[in-house]
Amino acid sequence: GVFGKHCELNSYGFEELSYMEFPSLDPNNNYIYVKFATIKSHALLLYNYDNQTGDRAEFLALEIAEERLRFSYNLGSGTYKLTTMKKVSDGHFHTVIAR
Repeated sequence: GVFGKHCELNSYGFEELSYMEFPSLDPNNNYIYVKFATIKSHALLLYNYDNQTGDRAEFLALEIAEERLRFSYNLGSGTYKLTTMKKVSDGHFHTVIAR
């Protein structure tokens, strides 16, 4: 599909249990931009991890949990979770920027 003021931007849709794979995030660039629309109450939007295991494993995840946006991460010192109060499973486009 397309969106934008003049339908100049591409959008991607996914069937259940499907995904798109991208190269790993650049550790020197701390900027993530995601624009999405959904009616699902639970969904994984983005996941990135290193090759370590256990408590020191670094990761970040952007997901929808109970219709709210949740950003979870571990940079080596424990897992932190940030959850929005606003529900985002309304079918409208939402923009997420993490820096």
